[in-house]
Amino acid sequence: MSAKFKKLRLQYEYLSLEKDEIKEVCEQMGKEMNEFFSLNYPKEYKIFSQHNLNNAATKNSEISSCENNPIKKPKEMKRLYRQIAVKIHPDKKETGNTILFKSAAEAYKDNNISKLIEIANLIDLPIPAFSAESIYILETKIKDLGEHIKDLRNTSAWRWSHLKDEEEKNNLIRTLMSITS
Repeated sequence: MSAKFKKLRLQYEYLSLEKDEIKEVCEQMGKEMNEFFSLNYPKEYKIFSQHNLNNAATKNSEISSCENNPIKKPKEMKRLYRQIAVKIHPDKKETGNTILFKSAAEAYKDNNISKLIEIANLIDLPIPAFSAESIYILETKIKDLGEHIKDLRNTSAWRWSHLKDEEEKNNLIRTLMSITS
């Protein structure tokens, strides 16, 4: 495996952890923010919640239509996935591993080369050399992760996590109410 590919893989793994951490903070702060909002502005909260439900439904339909554009999988990725599947398929009594197999299947479906390599390392499979096509896919995944992290950091829940006092919290809630009205 080339040094460039290793660095890209590490960058992808770091950004994945970063995204998971930010997502966890946003989920926790989103609950806290909703609780604060519903307790301090109950009437407005009801209107705001309905508005957000409608927006979420629209966004989900947009996302699902974007996911129907599969990217062609590089040969080495197919080969690595098949080797993993042969070694850890749940039907194999001695080496079967349902959890890893499902994880590998999901990684293959999502073109997550980094995850496939991680699984291959866990089960002592040799890692093939990767083509420019695979490197491009990994670079695209890194770019997408960066955009996802940027989007998460622009959420009101992320902003909420950095507020220091009640006044700042009330200001954010009032700003949110003015946006939706």
